[in-house]
Order: sequence, then structure tokens, then C-alpha cells
Amino acid sequence: MSETQTLTLEHLIVFREIEKQDEGFVLSSWKRSHRADFEFMSNSEYYAYANTFDAILNKCSCIIVSEKKDPSMIYGYIVFKKIPGVAIIHYIYVKQAFREFGIATRLFAFATANSEHVVATCERYSNQNVNNKIKKYGVIFKKELKGI
Repeated sequence: MSETQTLTLEHLIVFREIEKQDEGFVLSSWKRSHRADFEFMSNSEYYAYANTFDAILNKCSCIIVSEKKDPSMIYGYIVFKKIPGVAIIHYIYVKQAFREFGIATRLFAFATANSEHVVATCERYSNQNVNNKIKKYGVIFKKELKGI
């Protein structure tokens, strides 16, 4: 790269489909992130509930954002499902150190491309840009989505 070229996020990251070795990180971070929202539950109750994330992950798509040179270095991910005209967003996660770089916004844009409607099963995203985009769609929040 010459001195006059600007290093951008695209030079450093890659968007890819989840691989078997990524599942542990995705499920663990998803479960840990949600734990504070369910502080009224005991750990055994919460983790019994959180096991539904495993089933969701098996039925949905997951796009990972990782380092280009080391794909095992995960920066974030999105778990979603597309049905004609609708994007169902189950979860978006970006590691704290990599927030504010537009990663969650790009993941959201990818998952919702060509969708007229968005359904979010998680009511809280720390990324304000994603929250604003969700509001733009008039998103329906659903706690329970059977079969998806």
C-alpha cells in the first residue's frame, strides 16, 4: 500500500458465514450479553432459557465479521433469518473495542437488504445507528417466534 492510500475498515475485515469453530464464541457471547436483562432469574433458569439460542442459531443465518488476516479473530456477528419481504433479526453483537466503526450498521444493512419489513426479537441494541434504522422500519419486537 502506498503512503497516499488511506487504510479503511474494508482493508482489515471480512464478512463471512459462520463456521463450526465460531459457534462457541457466538453462543457464549449471546448468552452473556442477555444475562443482565434477566437478573430476576436464577442462573439455572436463565441458562435453560438461553439454550433456545442454540436452536435459533441452527435454524438461521449468521454472518461473522472477522479480521481478514486471521479469520479466527471475530469482531462481531449477526443472527438473522430472511423470509420473502421480511428480515428477522435475532441478535447483533460487536465486541466493545470494535464498536463505533460501523460494523453493526453494516451487518444490519446486509441482513435487511431487499426486505420491506424487519422483525427484531431483541429489544436492545447498544448501537444508536442500528436502533434508528430499526425505528425507521417500524420494527415489531417479538419475544417468542415459533419455528424460526
